[in-house]
Amino acid sequence: MVDASSLIGLSAIGAFHLLERLFGTVAVTREVWNEVMAGGGLPGAADLDAAVATGRVRVMDVQTDGADFPRLGAGEASTLRLAMAHAGAKLVVIDE
Repeated sequence: MVDASSLIGLSAIGAFHLLERLFGTVAVTREVWNEVMAGGGLPGAADLDAAVATGRVRVMDVQTDGADFPRLGAGEASTLRLAMAHAGAKLVVIDE
């Protein structure tokens, strides 16, 4: 599971492909998807769109209730909620 800033940063340095190479399929929350795709002009938007189209990245919905992370942004908080909801999650990549 990866947050928006991590996706944007990896794309900006031309390293978005490392996600698939290192981790196989990656999950992002709908909030993260919306954050990266906002306006379509952020680094990462084209990479994320292509990765979702090929199935390398899955966009997942997560309950908005549950664990609260008031000091984190919506993307980071939703990523942590998703990880907590899926016991099989092995790695969470966030920039906080």
